[in-house]
Amino acid sequence: MSPSREGGAGSQSARGEGGTRSEPSEPRGRARPRSRGSGRAPASAACPGGMEDEEPEEEEKKEQGEEKEEDEEKEEEVRRRLSEPVPCPLTEEHLKEGLSLLSKTSNGLAHAYVKFEAKNKGLTDISLLEGFIHLRYVDLSKNKLKDLAPLSSLTQLLWLKVDGNLLTSASMQELPYLQVISFDRNRIMDFEGITHPLLANLSLKENKIETVQGLSHNQLFSLEVLELRGNRIKTTAGLGVSKLKKLYLVRDHYCREANRPFLLREGSWHD
Repeated sequence: MSPSREGGAGSQSARGEGGTRSEPSEPRGRARPRSRGSGRAPASAACPGGMEDEEPEEEEKKEQGEEKEEDEEKEEEVRRRLSEPVPCPLTEEHLKEGLSLLSKTSNGLAHAYVKFEAKNKGLTDISLLEGFIHLRYVDLSKNKLKDLAPLSSLTQLLWLKVDGNLLTSASMQELPYLQVISFDRNRIMDFEGITHPLLANLSLKENKIETVQGLSHNQLFSLEVLELRGNRIKTTAGLGVSKLKKLYLVRDHYCREANRPFLLREGSWHD
């Protein structure tokens, strides 16, 4: 009797163990169809370099490019502002310091200051000079001027020096008695607007001039001395100033084709 019970117990135990082993297989079997039915691959199975990876990378590159462009624009704006001179108009104090040489006016009926000097003052605006119509000698060197329009009213002007400013043009209102002008060390690129009938001495050293075309006998028939050293002139062809006696022009690689025979006929060549 006892052995049969033990055997029965053993059979039940064996079946119990077998049942225990078979039970996990059913959940695994049920889980598989759900996995297939979802249609989604595990994250580790994603194709490297697929669209899902490329799109974020492209967007990131685009954002970086836009940020770089914005930074460059900001830097350019900062450079532009730094290059702009701080506004500094001519004042009464400048006039008190710079006016000199009391002389009779052109009609001989009164006296007025005829000379004004304001060098290295950082000036950006000289509008106050418009009322000083009796000035004959003006020196505004080493300032930050971009415009000489206020000098148009100085019809008695004989001598003008505006070296070391920010001028990009030598153009001025025609002044009937102006004889000497110096535009050295500016940013002038041509001779446009230089039409003063009595102008005898013109200096444009260290500018950005590349051609002498534009200097005409019809406009500058009194010009005798022309200073052009420190420019980028390659030839003197087109120079039509008949009374020119002296031309100062550095003969470097910029001027290997200068029309020297013309200059020798008219006056002197100066290196």
